[in-house]
Amino acid sequence: SLTNICFVDAAWNATTRGGGFGCIFKDPCNNNILHQSSTNRCFVGSAFIAEAIAVKTGLLKAITLGLRTLSVWSDSQSLINILNTKKKSTEAQGILFDIEHLSSCFASISFHHVPRLNNTDADALAKLGLLNLVNSV
Repeated sequence: SLTNICFVDAAWNATTRGGGFGCIFKDPCNNNILHQSSTNRCFVGSAFIAEAIAVKTGLLKAITLGLRTLSVWSDSQSLINILNTKKKSTEAQGILFDIEHLSSCFASISFHHVPRLNNTDADALAKLGLLNLVNSV
């Protein structure tokens, strides 16, 4: 059975500690965009934490969209490794716990690495989120 596809990405500013997050949901049959969102938040501790928040944001959105199956794609190899091996990361412990908890809401869920060059749409949304954060301060 075909599973819904979600591409996520984060943009992080080390100076301001601002984070922007993008997620795009695609129909597995025709690659049409089902939904896309760009969000942001202040006081994000690191680039890795930002990537974890991007995944969490995607899961929350998928739940509100009523999706039961999900295939999540991120260009953060280290994050995908941690999610797939259930390794502990002290850096983003709380967010990783949230991701694990939210994952149980799906009938099936998987996490995959996508090369950065193939994740440009989610990247653009993440950068837009970061830009909006700067402009709203």
